[in-house]
Amino acid sequence: MATTNTKQNLSTRAVKHPIGTMAFAVIIIVLGVLFSGRLPLSLLPQVEYPHIRVVVNYTGVTPEVIEEQLTRVLEKNLSATENLAEIHGRASEGRTYIEMFFEVGTDIDMALQDAARQLAGSN
Repeated sequence: MATTNTKQNLSTRAVKHPIGTMAFAVIIIVLGVLFSGRLPLSLLPQVEYPHIRVVVNYTGVTPEVIEEQLTRVLEKNLSATENLAEIHGRASEGRTYIEMFFEVGTDIDMALQDAARQLAGSN
């Protein structure tokens, strides 16, 4: 005795009714495009690293002398500051700039006190 399956599964129905299947697919794609603009993008969030900028004026001195005698010494001493991620220094005519970037979540007040201790030790 052969039984006939009157119940159609999803794949059989999709093959038998291709227009309905395509319409459903197009509706899903259109809704996806429309609502994708409303989703928050958190793959690359805006993160502002805590940082400290040190500026030292030394008038009448060339950038080469400032780089050698001031910037390198200060960078070496400040590099011992806790939670320091990056340090960049540059010298110009009569002035040196040192920028210190810390790990995210670092208490900037504590980092400033630590940097001040490091500067006091470089005298």
